[in-house]
Amino acid sequence: MSGKKKEKKVEKNEQNEPSPEALFLSIREQQVNRASFSGQPNPEAQSDQMLSKMITMLSEVLTNVTDMAITVKHNKRMISELNVKADALGDKVNEILEHIPNLAPERHEHGRTIQHPGSKFQLVKSVEDLEALNTKSCDPDFVQATISHFSRLHGKGRYVGEGLTVCHQLINSFFDPTFLLSCSWTGAGRNVKKIPFQRYGNVIELFFRVVLNSDPLFSKVQTESFLHQCLRNAKQRVQNKGGKKPVSRKRKLIRGLPESSTEEERGAPETDEEEEIGQSEDDYDIIDEAEEHEKSSELSLKIEILDEQVLD
Repeated sequence: MSGKKKEKKVEKNEQNEPSPEALFLSIREQQVNRASFSGQPNPEAQSDQMLSKMITMLSEVLTNVTDMAITVKHNKRMISELNVKADALGDKVNEILEHIPNLAPERHEHGRTIQHPGSKFQLVKSVEDLEALNTKSCDPDFVQATISHFSRLHGKGRYVGEGLTVCHQLINSFFDPTFLLSCSWTGAGRNVKKIPFQRYGNVIELFFRVVLNSDPLFSKVQTESFLHQCLRNAKQRVQNKGGKKPVSRKRKLIRGLPESSTEEERGAPETDEEEEIGQSEDDYDIIDEAEEHEKSSELSLKIEILDEQVLD
């Protein structure tokens, strides 16, 4: 009997013990009550406030990101519009430069050519420079870059029928006048051997291509004749300093020949002589020199070539 009573008491005690869930809720309630009595904030309410603040901050960040994306998109559109305007402005500048023939990259002082610091084309001052230019002229990209460089000065197709004018404007930009003293067309000289200019075909072709860009009617033969004449007159070109303009002298008739005789019948003179007409340095003008040289006929140039071959 006593054993049965003990079992009943144990069963009653087990029934009276709370479950784990009930025990957790009871402890939680006690903590809340203690916090409320002590004046401390409710942990749950505190967590809710922190979560609310985080949500608010995240919302502000998202709003700022959206605004920044709109600003970036607007700036990209503005940059694109500016690029289009810059390209259009660059095209207009190039077009203007092509129509300004007197905007040269060098200046002339006392017959010497002084390269502009921004000029990319190097003046030929020695045989090494001439050989280097002849080698570089094999490169189509270099040829095109040189044509584009000088096109800013003379313009494409601007001097149609006036190729000799362009030649006279270009010659001092290609070659130092003093260097041309050491050159001749074939390499033969009266007392000393000179640099055979005709062997540098790439340089001649480059010079011709630059002139052809401004005067599509100009021929390769005219280019070679002009260069040959410059070599023949190299000494006069160097001596022509201080603003003196060279003028071609009329050839004298040989006695016994009629005035209507051609220059082949008369025979060409041994050397080309030019008068020097003094002017002030401010009046020196390469274009005037070109206009005077244009008056010389192509026939006289061919006679000069034959004359040099006879002397050789």
